Amino acid sequence: MHLAAAKEDAVSIHDTFSIERNENAVDVAALTRALDAGQVDVAVHWLQLLLMESGDQDHPLTKRRKTIKHTRVRRLKTLQNAVAQMLRDYDKDREEDSLTLRPGLATAVCELSYSQLQMFALQRMRPSSTAYNVVRALQFTDVPLDLAALESACNALVAKHEALRTCFDVDASAGAQPRQIVHPLSHFQGELGVFRVVQSELLTLLDSSSDAELAAVVAKVADEPFDLARQAPIRVYAVVSPEQSSTPWVLAVVLHHIATDAASSQLFWNDFHTLYDRFLHSENAMVSTAEVIRQLEVEASSGSRVTYRDFAVWQRSRMRSGVLAPALQYWMQQLTESGAPPLLELPFDSGSTIASVELNAPESSTTKGDVVVFRSAPTLQKAFSALCHAQGASMFMGLLAVFYLLIGRLSGQQDFVIGAPSSGRGLADLQDVMGYFVNTLPLRLGVKCSEDADFTEFLFSVREVVLGAYNHMEIPFHKVLEHLRATAQSDRDVGGDAERRWQHPLFQIMFSWEHSDDSSDSKKYVELSLPHQSAKFDLMLSMRYRRLKGAAVGDRVLEGSMEFPTARFTRDTVERFTGYYLTF
Repeated sequence: MHLAAAKEDAVSIHDTFSIERNENAVDVAALTRALDAGQVDVAVHWLQLLLMESGDQDHPLTKRRKTIKHTRVRRLKTLQNAVAQMLRDYDKDREEDSLTLRPGLATAVCELSYSQLQMFALQRMRPSSTAYNVVRALQFTDVPLDLAALESACNALVAKHEALRTCFDVDASAGAQPRQIVHPLSHFQGELGVFRVVQSELLTLLDSSSDAELAAVVAKVADEPFDLARQAPIRVYAVVSPEQSSTPWVLAVVLHHIATDAASSQLFWNDFHTLYDRFLHSENAMVSTAEVIRQLEVEASSGSRVTYRDFAVWQRSRMRSGVLAPALQYWMQQLTESGAPPLLELPFDSGSTIASVELNAPESSTTKGDVVVFRSAPTLQKAFSALCHAQGASMFMGLLAVFYLLIGRLSGQQDFVIGAPSSGRGLADLQDVMGYFVNTLPLRLGVKCSEDADFTEFLFSVREVVLGAYNHMEIPFHKVLEHLRATAQSDRDVGGDAERRWQHPLFQIMFSWEHSDDSSDSKKYVELSLPHQSAKFDLMLSMRYRRLKGAAVGDRVLEGSMEFPTARFTRDTVERFTGYYLTF
């Protein structure tokens, strides 16, 4: 019974009430209007009143009125069923509506996405940590310096991207539930302003030794934790000479990872170059700088485009709806079918277990890190690319397979999990949205490969594991962990280093494939090489294509960065690991 039938019954009951007691007709008329307007909550209200009337057994009834009452009760029952069905349809429509990503799903204050929640928890556990500060510094020699234009470009970026003017705290009235609050640009002024100028005499020197010192200056100002409840998750530093001469100058941007990822960083810098160039020549513009910034903020808040908040609400709605239950079951099966994933035992240089630290203490020694950068020969890159292509595998799959073999050889284990980031931007509406979308895929390969085994067969097995993960990649890693913890035994039943297991319960190593830009020769800046200060895993290998300076387009090498905690490995050891990786 749906809306049309319900309205027919309402009219019929209206006529019956008119015969018996005219004043009740008001209730039915109101119910009919509510049904016409699709106002489910109002319809339920009037239905409850009518049912109360029909259940009044103390009212004196004549025989005729009893007959009328029986008719009314029967029709009311029909109407009750109709409204109940309409409620179910309404809930389903509302649920389906929330399961479709669209603008306007979220209010200014809403829950965090699962990726944000994980990052928020890490920062709250160690509020003085800068491990999740994402820093990039560009040195400009041929681009004019205009501090006013720089500040305007910075404000325009914050106005355009909601993620850059979002704060994070807990709602005390809702059981300390974490929430995100989008503020207007005007909120971040004065002490909370995001643009800062730093003077350095090093910019008057143009020798190679000054580059390292300049990088140290940037690293020092960037090594400041964010107060996510008060501050914007971005700070921008213009590092200039004391005379503020035009060139050279450095732009250093520090973003908290809760507001950015690799794709977001690319969006940010593309927008920066466009906006700075625009404001640099604003004297010829028809629209004032202030008006441009205001328009960007109005457009961002207009509800015409999907925002990160909409994504957060949509993601949680899909998780709560149950539509992702099969995908969650896939991950539970992958990660528990053969027992809990064992702790990976790598050959650390440090023989002693690093003790646990107070969560509120300054950055623990386990996160102090360094990185070794290495490159392949062009011939190796071409040969390996051809091999992967012939096997229907991507470079990610091929390089992951080699990393698995390396870790297996180093640890003596064959069953372990490697974490791999996925972009989390599978929908077109998210391509131009800035925020932290990355989701981690826990790849449990568990593939046996002896030294004399055929690599192509092994690569096929790895390919199947990766494709299975891609088919179920929408499940947030946070929820996978949550369900595993709910079904696991106590932590005492899990062997190994308690600190390492606490930090990363599923995997202790990461592998990522980065998409690089081949247009380096056309850039108007030099990227400063900043000192590496933290390591989030026992080992993290990031691979990418790199075109060497002066090389032809398409003539590339494979470049890798192996990040490691200095408390566990020496640099010599990790350099040896990278050599093994290239010769496997």
